[in-house]
Amino acid sequence: MHEWAFKTSIAEHRKLYYVSFGQTALLYFDIDLHNAWQTEEQGQEAMRIIEALLCDWFGRSVLFWIKSTRGFNGYLKVDRQWMSPKTANALFARLQHAVELFLAYRNILADFEIKGTFGFMENGEYQWGNYGKLPIHDRDWSFPKLHEFAEKPTVQAKTPLRTDREEDTTGRS
Repeated sequence: MHEWAFKTSIAEHRKLYYVSFGQTALLYFDIDLHNAWQTEEQGQEAMRIIEALLCDWFGRSVLFWIKSTRGFNGYLKVDRQWMSPKTANALFARLQHAVELFLAYRNILADFEIKGTFGFMENGEYQWGNYGKLPIHDRDWSFPKLHEFAEKPTVQAKTPLRTDREEDTTGRS
């Protein structure tokens, strides 16, 4: 992205969209309340539950949160390690599905998506990731917010262990 795009976005409170590229993904946890029956309290509870889950997993707060016009947005910096972008995106899709199921189990009716996934080349064609939205358009964006965002740690992507149901391709029993 070019400097002029950031300056224009900040000055005019315009949104900047992105897909992740390179070694690190900036995942965008989008909690939306599109429908009249979805309350702000449910959005706040979804944010609290997701924050608690990731704090338990990583041992500290790793998400940067801002309020959006229809809910809440969280940002997670993820180093994909040795994974291909395609494998990392599949892992992010599994995470999204697990969080959706957990929210449903807790009777939280807010919509949830993970965006900002990797875009990459495959067989000569570009594979687009899901677009994320940078937080700089928010009216509360400031240098202290930028510092808070920058201070959040980057977490390491890890694939889950093979389950007993998955086929053992190593030839071992």
